[in-house]
Amino acid sequence: EMVAFANLMGVTVDVFERRDRGGYLRISSFKPLHGRLSRTVRVLYQGGNHYDAITDARVSLPPIGER
Repeated sequence: EMVAFANLMGVTVDVFERRDRGGYLRISSFKPLHGRLSRTVRVLYQGGNHYDAITDARVSLPPIGER
């Protein structure tokens, strides 16, 4: 569904998990197959098949790491 959303909306979707010691870790990134990237949205994944939050990448978040 993240790939479909990225392609349908023409956005990059970055998926994050909360870190045990605070902050967030990016665990996946989905880019649209066609078109020009205009925005990035972030979603919070907390296990299972459920995404708990979504935010525009232009909004500041606590420290973010990458895998």
